[in-house]
Amino acid sequence: MINRFITLVLLGVLSGAGWAGTLQNKIAWNDLGSEEQTLLQPYAEKWDSLPPGQQWRLMKGASRWQELTPEQKQLLRQRFKAWQDLDAEQRVLLRQRFERFQNLTPEEQHLVRDRYQWFKNLPEDRRQQLRQQWKDMTPQERQAVNQQMKRMQKLKVPPGKALGKGKNN
Repeated sequence: MINRFITLVLLGVLSGAGWAGTLQNKIAWNDLGSEEQTLLQPYAEKWDSLPPGQQWRLMKGASRWQELTPEQKQLLRQRFKAWQDLDAEQRVLLRQRFERFQNLTPEEQHLVRDRYQWFKNLPEDRRQQLRQQWKDMTPQERQAVNQQMKRMQKLKVPPGKALGKGKNN
């Protein structure tokens, strides 16, 4: 039950980030369905004092949770466990990265996802090698690589080709 609650909160926070501020109407506890009330039980006593946006996010998260497959629910539980295991500094960094990502254009977000998928599909030893190369670079060298990647992006060059390598390395 506690894992369901934690995942629900995570879903609620992430699912309504873009529209929650525009919602002004509070939701009465009795207007929630019985399954939603069960999932949101930890909020029952303070529900009426929650801001409308938070009520909407939590309700939306509860609705989405009910639609997930058992496998999806398990994956979210694992991800939240990994989040809980992070220290405060790591969480702050991840929140900042998430905010930066949210501020990208849809095209830039697509590019980031594509590049991440490309990197993830590399063999582990190649990923480690690239990580080490990045760590060994000066800030100026990193900036130059980022600028090169942006130029290559405009030309629609695949990530591996942009690095002067073959398809996957």
